Amino acid sequence: TYQSLGRDEERERSLDPYGLYFDRGAWYVVGYCHLREEIRSFRVSRIQSGVELDRPQGEGPDFERPPDFKLEDHARVLPWEFEEGSEYQAEVRFSPKIAWLVERDLGDVYRFKPRKGGVGTLYVRVRNEDGFLNWVLSFAEDAEVISPKELRKKVKDRLHLTLDNLGGEADA
Repeated sequence: TYQSLGRDEERERSLDPYGLYFDRGAWYVVGYCHLREEIRSFRVSRIQSGVELDRPQGEGPDFERPPDFKLEDHARVLPWEFEEGSEYQAEVRFSPKIAWLVERDLGDVYRFKPRKGGVGTLYVRVRNEDGFLNWVLSFAEDAEVISPKELRKKVKDRLHLTLDNLGGEADA
């Protein structure tokens, strides 16, 4: 079973593991997820149950790794790409102070559109909304979620909660 980030319940998973990688202090396994029917990455520390082999008697391999599989194509999974949830696109505008950095770090992964005055817009595929919100809010006033509207509202709600926790007034 696997304990997804932000979920209370564990979920049974069947995985054909193709490779392991280490990133930011944690191990991840990449493989074909039979539940989602696609190649996915999973944090090893969130695997809650023992691993079972399909053919414990050793009657040949349990699966075959696709010949075109390359671990490096899957090893750079960003926090908002992990886990469950339907995928959607978010649009984020960055100030000139940080836009160049976002373009440098993510311009090869996502579409980045430079704007006048050094501003830039990044179009991101999001699955893990909590991971995405944490990332966007780390840029403070230098990032603004443009769409979807529901995500923009969640950013505002988080900011209001932060102000409340600090003893400030959200309307000030």
